[in-house]
Amino acid sequence: MFEALVMACVLMSDSDCIVFSDTRGPYQTEEQCISRVQEMAESLQQVLNESPKQFTYKCESELSTEI
Repeated sequence: MFEALVMACVLMSDSDCIVFSDTRGPYQTEEQCISRVQEMAESLQQVLNESPKQFTYKCESELSTEI
């Protein structure tokens, strides 16, 4: 099972980053998780007003203890 996480950062400042956790998962496959991450990034692009932004993601196995 995989949990989707997306980090959105304002490009002009490394300290202006926010991590968003998915509320729908977890997902059976990493491919499903990546699909959800793409959906989350598209939605966040519309919601977050500051621009430009960089998005990074992580599909974390539920077995992992690392954050």
